Amino acid sequence: MSVPAPSSLGVGTYKGVITVHACTTDLTCASGNLSGSPRTINVTYHVAALQSSAAALDYTVTNAPVASDFTRQATITGVPAQNWTATTDANWLTVTGSGGTGERMTAALNETVVGSLNNGTYTSSITVTPGTAGQALVIPVSLTIQRTQINYVSPYVAYAGTSQEVIVRGEEFSQVTIQDVLFGNTPAESFTVVSPTEIRAIYPPSLPQGRHTVRLQSTFADVRQFADLVVVDAPVFSAAALSYPDTLDKTVSALVYDAERAALGVDVWYHSGQAALMHFRSAGNAWQTPTLKPLNNSFGLALSADGTEWIAGTDKSVAHIGAADLATLATVVSPLFPPGTLTIADLAVASDGTVAMFGDSFYGCGASLMLYDVRKRTFRTPAYTACRGNIGASGDGSRMLIPNQFTTFSSDDVFSLSTSTGATTPTGIHLLTGVPPAMDRAGTRIVLNNTRVYDDAYNYLGDLPSTTDAVVLSPDGTLAHAFDHSGRLLTYDLTGTPVSGIFPQIGTGIVLAGDPGRATVTLYSDAVVLMSITPDGKTVFIAGSKAVIVQPVP
Repeated sequence: MSVPAPSSLGVGTYKGVITVHACTTDLTCASGNLSGSPRTINVTYHVAALQSSAAALDYTVTNAPVASDFTRQATITGVPAQNWTATTDANWLTVTGSGGTGERMTAALNETVVGSLNNGTYTSSITVTPGTAGQALVIPVSLTIQRTQINYVSPYVAYAGTSQEVIVRGEEFSQVTIQDVLFGNTPAESFTVVSPTEIRAIYPPSLPQGRHTVRLQSTFADVRQFADLVVVDAPVFSAAALSYPDTLDKTVSALVYDAERAALGVDVWYHSGQAALMHFRSAGNAWQTPTLKPLNNSFGLALSADGTEWIAGTDKSVAHIGAADLATLATVVSPLFPPGTLTIADLAVASDGTVAMFGDSFYGCGASLMLYDVRKRTFRTPAYTACRGNIGASGDGSRMLIPNQFTTFSSDDVFSLSTSTGATTPTGIHLLTGVPPAMDRAGTRIVLNNTRVYDDAYNYLGDLPSTTDAVVLSPDGTLAHAFDHSGRLLTYDLTGTPVSGIFPQIGTGIVLAGDPGRATVTLYSDAVVLMSITPDGKTVFIAGSKAVIVQPVP
């Protein structure tokens, strides 16, 4: 006799009859039954447990919740009839502690705790335990908070006495009527609501030095605010060669300027196998002795969109490092396959705070695109295939591009990347490139493969000379500063008419204060030197295997 599994029947009492035959000569009793056959046996089968009228409980809280948003009910029935007790491990939820069969259990949100939570989806469960028979019943619970909040302002640093457009990123802007955008208590000169997650605003030149919380003047008074515009004085740097704290052979994998602290983060890989974050900081426009922080297999570095943390690739994990003191705050393991050859490399930051990066391999093809939420410390993995990927972002994080280096497993398409959705869209440009794209502040000018210049609609405009080893664009996109094979810094006018396809050069070039050095070994990028620029476009930084060069530009 086979007994059905309780899970196939569900909770309850089931009755049936078993008929037993004793056959005279054959198994089917075709010739008849023995005396006393057949016999019947009545069977009662109990599946003891608890039942809930609700398989799961879901809550959604917006800017203007009503009472019904905070309470859910479920009827709990016991088989056999019995009492029950209920508990939950969620501090944002309270439940009826006990009851009898057929009675209702009430699950209510704790409004005080919910009021302190940020946007997002929170999951937990309610465990209902039977008083006499059966296993505990687990009811999944989900809470989704969708309130208007400001997450980031990009770029988050402004120079005193200037006025620029910034991107305010957040959530649920469409739930409110926005009358103004404020920096502290100072209104923006103007603003435009682009979407439910984006506002463009121009801050006024009157903002004093300090931190100015970005706020909304709107129909909802409780907008959460997690973004500060930091106003600092623009530094005045002199030409200099900043030596590394050692003379070991090395390759630079990232160069990032920290405008809030007038500092440089340089990610280096030693040819002996070690890696480190080298931190150069200036005080009174004078550069201090650099600090070296050893890292494991580090081939990518970025400054978080709010400037609080350095995010460094460390093999198959990312390290959170305090921007001010270089203390390790956390190490988060990525989705990369542990025994594989992929290592995190090539980081770029979007205006919504997402850090895009590749898990890449210098042993061959295979690049895995990952999107990292710095505050939640979680990864997403968009469906994108490349052989060797490169990522570049505009200065305000509004535009992100990902070219490919080889066509194996992919194509020569250059894609734009939406970090909010993870979607990649062909730009119409077909070009293989071994170095990340260079862009100006708003992505109005783009340079691919160090030489090919495009506009924001991806139209090809002209070239820089083939002797260009690295390039950085002025914030307004009118100039290209190029480190040339000659070892000089050359400047090209991107507003001029190309001659024989090449943009006109301005002046004869600048002799640098030292030799940055060209890497003899390249890994995740073909770049032999890397470049960065201050937000006002007045100082260029060039990092190579020997030194970091500081060079004012006209």
